[in-house]
Amino acid sequence: MQRSAPTFTRLQLEFDVANEMFQLMTATLEEFEDFIQRVIDEAELILPPDSRSTILEMCQELINILKPMDIEDSFDMERMADAMEDIINLFDSLESSEFSSEADEIVVSIFEQHGGEDIERRLEDKLTVALQRIEQRYANYISTWSESRQARNSEFLKWFMDFKNEKDAFEKLDLLYQSDFL
Repeated sequence: MQRSAPTFTRLQLEFDVANEMFQLMTATLEEFEDFIQRVIDEAELILPPDSRSTILEMCQELINILKPMDIEDSFDMERMADAMEDIINLFDSLESSEFSSEADEIVVSIFEQHGGEDIERRLEDKLTVALQRIEQRYANYISTWSESRQARNSEFLKWFMDFKNEKDAFEKLDLLYQSDFL
């Protein structure tokens, strides 16, 4: 006897995937905004008024983008995607040696004191969990297909196998965003 899987429509799948990504992005940005604001607040207390920190300026620019964001506005959603990229670039900047001013070193130290490495790991863990839920939604959707439908949708199945087998969360996210199947 063949196991019966729940029936999902493509429209429902698209909605569920978009909703999952929306929830992930908003939760991630809120957590990151709170974290960055704490770093900014402490840095402003510690740094002399005439000091200049490129990293602190990057943080403030990011906060200026995130604070007024309306998640129901499509323009702001594009800005949100850009902000996610800025977050990745900020973490990359913290790991580089191009910022060598004393103020930048202090800001990096504040990041570390507030758990900068932990937040990056937590955000990646959240991404991984969300992508696993999305993968399961796709698997449930595909499980309802007949063999002939699977044959007609071989390109989609190939993409799904690539998506399913990708282990790096950020590469998996890229596969999802670059797919024609959303």
